[in-house]
Amino acid sequence: METIMLKILHYLQNLKEYHLDTYLHSIRVSILANIIGERVVALSSSELDELVLCAQFHDIGKLKISKTILNKSQNLNTEEWYEIKKHPAYGAVLLRRDMLYLPQNVIEGIYSHHEYFNGKGYPMGLKGEDINIYARIIAVADAIDAMTHKREYVSSVLSLANALNEVVNCKGTQFDPFICEKIMDLEKEFRISLLYIKEIINSQMPGLM
Repeated sequence: METIMLKILHYLQNLKEYHLDTYLHSIRVSILANIIGERVVALSSSELDELVLCAQFHDIGKLKISKTILNKSQNLNTEEWYEIKKHPAYGAVLLRRDMLYLPQNVIEGIYSHHEYFNGKGYPMGLKGEDINIYARIIAVADAIDAMTHKREYVSSVLSLANALNEVVNCKGTQFDPFICEKIMDLEKEFRISLLYIKEIINSQMPGLM
């Protein structure tokens, strides 16, 4: 167990050192995903542990993406967009190779977190419940965080309430409709949890969030 935890911490530290913005994003996504997994999907305790791990690692494949692309503030060109879309596969291959004990559900969640419920996502074009449940949860959490936090390629951010409305507007197209139907009820819990993690991070790294 100690070896497992050391490897997890090692990869998260690598991500933190390589691209701090992606690391912070991953931590916030794991908080949001845990709330959705518990309150909406009613995952078991062991499933929640897997979900949080999956969320923390969902962008680990960006370790293989050039910092020039990750830090670009303008729109990505076709070649750069093609490369960034490889990060789910990079992450799945990396963890399958180096962390053989990870449950298959975690690997599949990482690989599938950019699939759309209507089948128009990537990398496989999976549809509906063929998409791993962790991936469906993380897709929502990922979008909420992306819309509410300023990052290199985001010129403006939405309020949490507006971001949740955007998620609901994509019910059945980008996101799992079952999750979307209950997401508005979680606004207060999202807000409290994000403020809490912001305070913790600011106490360790002042001014970052």
